[in-house]
Amino acid sequence: AAVGEVGRELVRPTHIMLSYCWAEKEIVKKLAARLGAAGKDVWRDEVIISIIFDLMFPSYCMWQEGSVVVGPMQGDTDDVMAKAVERSSFVIVFVSKRYKESANCRQEAQYARGREKRGRVKMLYVMTDAKYTSVSEPEAVDGWLGMMVGQQLWYPLWEEQQVEGTCLGLLELVGARRRCFEILEAGL
Repeated sequence: AAVGEVGRELVRPTHIMLSYCWAEKEIVKKLAARLGAAGKDVWRDEVIISIIFDLMFPSYCMWQEGSVVVGPMQGDTDDVMAKAVERSSFVIVFVSKRYKESANCRQEAQYARGREKRGRVKMLYVMTDAKYTSVSEPEAVDGWLGMMVGQQLWYPLWEEQQVEGTCLGLLELVGARRRCFEILEAGL
């Protein structure tokens, strides 16, 4: 979706930033492709698949850097990551022990959390390790990441067959929140 006008109103795309540790990159790429196929503008810190070509002509898949709202990862990494968070409607955090241990992931998540507290973005959570969730035993999400996730709703994505269900759940949350924003913006 691109920024454009409908009547007199400016339509802003539903931009989704994916915040993940590179160890989970392959499963994240699958979810990114599925969200893109559903019409969402998805950004991650690498390249993103040009979804239409990927689905219609897999052997002619084109790669596009960045997203409609945020360009490719180049120049100052912190500036680009901050811009990705700032221009997002949603930040999906892919929770894992490796994510928790990454200084860059922590910086990204904490910046997004600060913006969420001010109503600027909504954070959503996807667990990428069945043995490291908010309800797993004996080890559960802990520390700064455990405080952030708390009792928030989350979706599982530690197996490839969970991509579709997780995608549908996220799309439902994204759609419901987007409708609320549109109602508020319209002053109803």
